[in-house]
Amino acid sequence: MSHPAPPQQQLSHAEARAQAKAAKAHAKSLRPWYKKKRFILPLLLVALIVLISVASKGGETTTADPAGSQSQPTQPKATNKPPAPAAAGVGDKVSAGDWDFTVTKIKCGVSRVGSQYLNKNPQGQFCLLNLSVTNNGNDAGTLASDNQKLLDKQGRTFSSDSEATIYADPGQNLFEQINPGNTLKGQIVFDIPKNAKPVQAQLAGGLFGVKDVASVEL
Repeated sequence: MSHPAPPQQQLSHAEARAQAKAAKAHAKSLRPWYKKKRFILPLLLVALIVLISVASKGGETTTADPAGSQSQPTQPKATNKPPAPAAAGVGDKVSAGDWDFTVTKIKCGVSRVGSQYLNKNPQGQFCLLNLSVTNNGNDAGTLASDNQKLLDKQGRTFSSDSEATIYADPGQNLFEQINPGNTLKGQIVFDIPKNAKPVQAQLAGGLFGVKDVASVEL
């Protein structure tokens, strides 16, 4: 003959609440470690710090300075070289060996030189170069026609025209003999192309073996 089950003891409200709290704590203790708040919050904080650090490094652009300091502008080195002398021009005295030359005037575009009976027309245009020439040597000397030159912008060299020179200034021929210490004034005529413009005169004394040449910018 079976016996009836004993009546279930009724729990008080406080006991039931304590029992529920204990069961909740037991269930919480059974969670995986990565679901627990005491682990999740520090992990989230570490991840946030890492993200901020990576973002700040990616936005910065640095330039390496091998010297470890700000670069200074390069200063030009001081030189003690004297300034180049200015080129001689019209009115300046220049020397070539024992000879001094001064170009006093140049005139181009001349279509005829000479008188009514003795004259000459140019192949292109005549340029008349007025000179003062001094022989500073110890012996008499003569200027040679072929030693007197004009240069144009293209670098072409033109010799003087001795015949036209005689016609242009028959009373003062620079191609005659000049004694030591004497100065002679006159013209040298050049026949150059019509479109040419002389930029430099090259002058030399002596008939043979010219070593020294004086240059004058025109």
